[in-house]
Amino acid sequence: CPDDIEQRAYNVVEAMKAGQVSDANAVYGFLDQASTVCDDRPETLHLVALGFAIFGEAQTADATRQSLFLKAWNAARQADRVWSDPDTPSGEARQISQANGQTKVLDLRTKVDDTLRDTIIPQLALLHAAGQEVYAFTGQATMPLCPYRMETAFQARARAEAAGLYFAATRTDVDVPADIASIDRRLKQLRRVCSAQRAFISWQLARTHSRAAVVAEQAGDAEAAASHARAAIEAAEFMLEVQLPQPEDQRYIDGAPDWIAKTRARFLPED
Repeated sequence: CPDDIEQRAYNVVEAMKAGQVSDANAVYGFLDQASTVCDDRPETLHLVALGFAIFGEAQTADATRQSLFLKAWNAARQADRVWSDPDTPSGEARQISQANGQTKVLDLRTKVDDTLRDTIIPQLALLHAAGQEVYAFTGQATMPLCPYRMETAFQARARAEAAGLYFAATRTDVDVPADIASIDRRLKQLRRVCSAQRAFISWQLARTHSRAAVVAEQAGDAEAAASHARAAIEAAEFMLEVQLPQPEDQRYIDGAPDWIAKTRARFLPED
């Protein structure tokens, strides 16, 4: 892995963002090789994830989009792994040069979390619903351990995935809506193994089913609306039982009893 790989990857991603890529195949090859040869360099992997996400958004063929977003997701997960693994380089932020000549400390974790939440996970969930088999959402995937480690951040990247799954469930500007069953399954898997983020994941599960209840109600399907409402309440009640939630989740916990009461009154008045 080249010593200057972070600078080179940064330059490539900046060119992609500016629409200044003249040879897409060469850029793809660079990103693909960097993800393999430099798989112990977290900031390089973060840049690879961002680059593949940019590529994915620019494509129209579902199979190509799936492949690119999966590569972005894999790079983000590998970056998370090497940040937390004491047997690999420590993942200290790298200093790079910008086009204006100024230096910058490269620390892209938050940016990648945002991209995972807003783009990578929702797009993969929607592609799966549209017929592209994304293994993580098939029900065949097992999850013996939390796929996001980063002990010092309490498995924080699991929050990005959970929120991304909820965002997929709320998208209305698509031809094929997200498959709630696969999102439900994935969220429950995350909740089971990512214990540090159990409260937040439960809240995303509650919100996902609450949204599905509204959609079913609008479609005139009272039975489905009631079923989703019960699932939403169950998830919110689970959140209330979580021991040692993250401090930032207290606002969801504090509002949950009133939220549960309103959900029950709207969808389950006879329960």
